[in-house]
Amino acid sequence: MATAVLLVLTVGAFVGVLHGWIVGRGQVRKLELPVWRRRGAAVGLIAVTAQAALFVAFWTPLFRDDALLTRWVRGELLLFLIAIPCVLTAKGPSRWWLLLSSIVLMIGSFFTAPTP
Repeated sequence: MATAVLLVLTVGAFVGVLHGWIVGRGQVRKLELPVWRRRGAAVGLIAVTAQAALFVAFWTPLFRDDALLTRWVRGELLLFLIAIPCVLTAKGPSRWWLLLSSIVLMIGSFFTAPTP
């Protein structure tokens, strides 16, 4: 049961990233937003996408080494800390999708990481 819930949350996180690229990318290009908001939204979108890529890369055989696993967890945490404030600078519903995606990917990463 817990595995099914984690699977549904993970799929939802990837749907949120896809939604961010489809809808949120248009908001980054809006000229009525201040430059700092557009740049922050772009950095947030890239950070959440990098989180998703790192989450997918975890399932490859490359990350079976304990040294790489600790770097992966630190990288995921760093991307999370960058993504949260940057995603919140955006406007519209895509920021909430990206915010939830970042949180779910972070939680999913720590639940799927084996303990040494």
